[in-house]
Amino acid sequence: MWYQAIAGSLVMVGAYGFGMAMCQDMRCLLYHLKEQKRMLLYFERETDFLHRPIQESFDAIAERLLPPYQEFALAIVKGMRQGDGRSFREIWQHETSRLQASHRYPSVAIKYLYRIGDGIGSEEDELQVELCVLLRKELEEEVERLKAEKAQKGRVIHTMSLVCGILCVVLFL
Repeated sequence: MWYQAIAGSLVMVGAYGFGMAMCQDMRCLLYHLKEQKRMLLYFERETDFLHRPIQESFDAIAERLLPPYQEFALAIVKGMRQGDGRSFREIWQHETSRLQASHRYPSVAIKYLYRIGDGIGSEEDELQVELCVLLRKELEEEVERLKAEKAQKGRVIHTMSLVCGILCVVLFL
């Protein structure tokens, strides 16, 4: 009898853990989009208010970002310091494709990274700032949409996993 209670509790914990794992993808995407939004905000301030060149801006931004974007910004600065004739946009594309090849990052986050690189790689400072503002607003809307979706789907996933766990316990007993 006691082994059935232990088995039932393990099934319930497993079902709840499965539900939590399903919600992890949304949390991961939210993290990446929020960090990209922070990167855009920092770049916008560095360019608009401090009028720093891109290399100096990303050097300062790298200190404030969290992984993996800290390493990403440092790789951008390193690529620019090498001076091998590649443009900023080419360096950005290369580093973004390197992140994409690792298959650890959500495809939506990679898509936004490519778009950010296209915006920052433009020639004029005013155009860079305006594109950063537009992308940041788009990211804010996407983050808010994902938060609402996560709240809605999270409750459903947790409830369904608990119901499935209870159903398994009833079937085993």
